[in-house]
Amino acid sequence: MNPEQIVEELRKQVPQNIISLIITGSIVNSSANEESDVDFIFVVTDDTQKKKVAQIVNNVQRLARSIRIDCKIYTEKEFILAKGGRDHFFLWSSFVKSRILQGQDLRGQVQLKLHLVRDILRDSLSMLEDASLSLSDEMHLTGSCMTIFSALAASFFIELYILDSIGQSKTKREYLKSILGEGYQLVSERYQWVRDHVPDTQSTGKFKIPSKADRSFSKADYRLIHDSAEMVLGIIKRVEQAVSRILENNSFF
Repeated sequence: MNPEQIVEELRKQVPQNIISLIITGSIVNSSANEESDVDFIFVVTDDTQKKKVAQIVNNVQRLARSIRIDCKIYTEKEFILAKGGRDHFFLWSSFVKSRILQGQDLRGQVQLKLHLVRDILRDSLSMLEDASLSLSDEMHLTGSCMTIFSALAASFFIELYILDSIGQSKTKREYLKSILGEGYQLVSERYQWVRDHVPDTQSTGKFKIPSKADRSFSKADYRLIHDSAEMVLGIIKRVEQAVSRILENNSFF
């Protein structure tokens, strides 16, 4: 099954009365490669429909095999809360490159709130500092990788769409690889482990990740990820300072 077939299969199976089905990411502008996910945002009527859509996605994922389907499913109430809170940046950055597949076009309802973006960066700084301390004690490697990956993913979209400090042709994967170097494989593998094994990663902290996740790592692994966390701390500090300067100079935000 190729990405286009995944899209058509989901369109066939999802309920016709969902509020919105939006495809986002590299497939929209034909920049996808063999490592790319197929990304969707669903807005559904209620929790019952949310469970039904989640099951449909799981079924199609089995058919898709090696191509990963990455989706976020909101109920209508959850979407209203998300677009006004910190999750708005995930929505806003996803909608930059997106296409409506079914239902309403809700993209215009999500406006950039730069003061909340700054708050996200400051939270990331605090979490990275905690991760660095934990890694020094050889603890919480998986949760620390989740923190590192999430911080860099946010930084990528901020640098791309707000600061205009990286080229438009650069992908998120390329950005993360260029920063993490040899640490990229372990960070991305642990991030994906959390996505596959821990429900609702949007609100997952490192202490909610089961201890069994970290049983097989060496001292060298902890040193590698500790160095990655320290490097990412410097990048997030730089990006946070740049966003703060924009806020200081623009009352619009």
